[in-house]
Amino acid sequence: MDMAVVMMGFSALSTLSRVEILRLLAKEAPPEGMKSGDIAKKLGVAQNTLSTQLMMLSHARLVQYQRDGRSILYRVDQENLQALSDFLLKECGGEATSKPTRKAA
Repeated sequence: MDMAVVMMGFSALSTLSRVEILRLLAKEAPPEGMKSGDIAKKLGVAQNTLSTQLMMLSHARLVQYQRDGRSILYRVDQENLQALSDFLLKECGGEATSKPTRKAA
């Protein structure tokens, strides 16, 4: 995976608000995507702030968008999110064969 793409992905995920947007789209958006107004309402975020966050996620190739009439629908870019996850596991954490376990304090 291109390191510039990796760095853009990690940078895009460096704020809680963008992680929340990605999580919402992954868990609640229909396959065709979710309107930005609906995302803003669900997360209680101002529309102009959301637009900036969606642009960052889009530039990092973690979110795709498509115009639908006067609306724009956003959805997770599953392929690129999976590639970023694979990079992290293979290049930074070894080949993961099972879920990590937490050690008791």
